[in-house]
Amino acid sequence: MKKLKGCLYSTSESNTNLPDLGSDLIMSEILPRLPAKCVGRAKKVCKEWLSCISSKEFVMMHCRHMCKGSRQKILSIGQESCFISSTGVDLVDEKTMITLPFHVRPSDMWILSSLNGLLCVCLRNTFEMLIWNPLIRSCINISDSKS
Repeated sequence: MKKLKGCLYSTSESNTNLPDLGSDLIMSEILPRLPAKCVGRAKKVCKEWLSCISSKEFVMMHCRHMCKGSRQKILSIGQESCFISSTGVDLVDEKTMITLPFHVRPSDMWILSSLNGLLCVCLRNTFEMLIWNPLIRSCINISDSKS
């Protein structure tokens, strides 16, 4: 077994179904170019992929690739709904309506900050603070439950 950027992979061809594509090529050249949703699904392939995809190095590599391309997304937040749309001149203006995972109207939340597609959100009615990833429709509560 060799170690590459936090990932273990076997060099024996009998252990792999993809003898022409090494794990290092998949992890460094293919997966970072995939949309976030696909990368999230790839975490379920095996423990080694989960470990590698969850590493800080992979996340930064994925962010660099996503910022380069024309696959950037815009989040539009209205009073009652949110949409994600693609950027780019040659793309059809596709809007995807998204449901907020925290069960409030968009007008009942404040966006405090953003970084690499993640949003720090405060809910007006409970003052809970959340980190929200609109692309994969996931959020975590970062509020102190004791206060």
